[in-house]
Amino acid sequence: MMDNYIWNYIVELSNPITALAMVFMSYYVYKLTNKFNKKESYLRYIIELYYCIEEDSIILVSNSTNSNQYQVRQAERRIKANCTLMIYYLLRIPGYYDDRLHFLGVLYDTSMHPDNIDNYNRIAECFKEFCWGLRDKKESAHIYSFDYDGSPIEN
Repeated sequence: MMDNYIWNYIVELSNPITALAMVFMSYYVYKLTNKFNKKESYLRYIIELYYCIEEDSIILVSNSTNSNQYQVRQAERRIKANCTLMIYYLLRIPGYYDDRLHFLGVLYDTSMHPDNIDNYNRIAECFKEFCWGLRDKKESAHIYSFDYDGSPIEN
């Protein structure tokens, strides 16, 4: 009689515990996928903007000596807008990046002075460092083993 009471109590208690564990696991998986999806999405935008800035800098340099000032002004406007958008997406990327402020400063300076040709070499260097440095700095892997032998779980 007493064994039956204890068994019913354990069964009734296991349902809320299982529900809480499922909620926790669902939230954990959502948080990880949401972070990685944001990082990947914003990185794609940053890459596209980088190549647009690169193309416009070529137009700016090649037409600066010619009399075609309309293309130069257009390229300057696009560089200003693309640098501003790149700053926005750079700030939105989750995670830690060592030289994020330096990259932001170079982009801001380029958006203010698109005719400064040295900034484009600095953007290329910062972009390269950004791509190499953009990763999760955590030492632990987010992997759980499903090989459970019934022994107590140790931390």
